[in-house]
Amino acid sequence: MKRIYPVFVPPEHIKEDYMEHSEVIDWCYKNLKDSTSSALILNLEDLEILEKSQVLNILNDVIFGIVSEGENDWLISAEDKLEVLKRWESYYSTLDNGRVKELLQKLIKLLKKSITTNANMYFCF
Repeated sequence: MKRIYPVFVPPEHIKEDYMEHSEVIDWCYKNLKDSTSSALILNLEDLEILEKSQVLNILNDVIFGIVSEGENDWLISAEDKLEVLKRWESYYSTLDNGRVKELLQKLIKLLKKSITTNANMYFCF
């Protein structure tokens, strides 16, 4: 079985305030599918593409993190979400069509959902 690397925003019925971080992650692996609007399920190749681009560098710069293969993190604060969104949209505008742009478009959509639902955005790498 191939390893998956989900990025997800829990649906509104998941009450993050009453769950441990690990419980939310477990829920993700048990319930999210490729077709959901709440997640982006990456494969290793996609993750490597994001690592070679500026996408994860921007995220890590804002949250002072090290999101990469083998390193999980989450985007929690409203201020950080807005800053990442601003930087990702700026970076998106510089990209030619391709896989990085396609993945970033999906990440931006998830981030906007995270902002509007006031849910965390999880990176399970």
